[in-house]
Amino acid sequence: MNSELVIKLLLYITDQLQDMESPISTIRLVKALYLIDLEHFSKHNKTLTDIEWVKYDHGPYFFAL
Repeated sequence: MNSELVIKLLLYITDQLQDMESPISTIRLVKALYLIDLEHFSKHNKTLTDIEWVKYDHGPYFFAL
């Protein structure tokens, strides 16, 4: 996992959610990271963050968070 990039993305996502006055939760942050990785993978055939996503009960998750 590219920790530095993940931290920057989390800060950016948090900032955007605050600007929209939207609730911020771990689930929302993980979902946003996953969607970013999914989109990047569809275009470049590799994830942006190098997170090893795990199939979990309620959707993808990574335990390094």
